[in-house]
Amino acid sequence: AYREFSKGQMKDDYINVHENPDGTVNLKYENVNTEDFVEVTMSQKEKKSLEKIEAKAFHHGDMEYLYLIRVYENQVEFEIANGRYSLVYSRDGHKPKYVNTPDTKRHFKLKKIS
Repeated sequence: AYREFSKGQMKDDYINVHENPDGTVNLKYENVNTEDFVEVTMSQKEKKSLEKIEAKAFHHGDMEYLYLIRVYENQVEFEIANGRYSLVYSRDGHKPKYVNTPDTKRHFKLKKIS
């Protein structure tokens, strides 16, 4: 996610997540110049990691699925469609100051996971 973000080609601050019927996951984002969707090239290790996140951190309880990955300077968020559940990776290891967007000040519950 950071690799794609650092290229400066993403129109928005998120990457769309698409799960295939066979359980594999594809990522794509809208190009800032062409507005066409660009498929993210991932290594086998990255694909396996994303598929593990999808299988173990989503697909339970309310049956919401991983919908998008938001990328910011200091954090990456793995988010469901309605935005009410996110896993946040913080680059510096500190508690996130926001979830979903830095522009809003809303209350959120936080639980540290490993």
